[in-house]
Amino acid sequence: MEYGLVKLISGDELIAIVEEHDTHIVVYDPVMLVRQMTRWGPSIGVTDWLMFCKEKVSSIERAKIVAISFNLEDNAVTQYLEYVNQERNTPPEEDVVDSLADDILSILEGNANNTLH
Repeated sequence: MEYGLVKLISGDELIAIVEEHDTHIVVYDPVMLVRQMTRWGPSIGVTDWLMFCKEKVSSIERAKIVAISFNLEDNAVTQYLEYVNQERNTPPEEDVVDSLADDILSILEGNANNTLH
């Protein structure tokens, strides 16, 4: 397994940890490249691929792949790892909601020495 850039027939370009098999590849923590035009010129961002899936592992048939490259720039790998690690460290939505509910209850019950903003 190694970091790879995968171009799909759909046009999506992914950076992921790639494991190759005869008929398919497996991508771990796939991130989709997003091109944007800004007033300063073109910019590239990333977002989760299959963003509403809890599991961050997917299998892709080789017939759906246009190209794979394992020769990524060091900066691309660094940016990928920063994004993936940031996503992993984000608390699950349920935890945020539970925390806010606890804060609100503490304020309503008069047990808190702070205000909710």
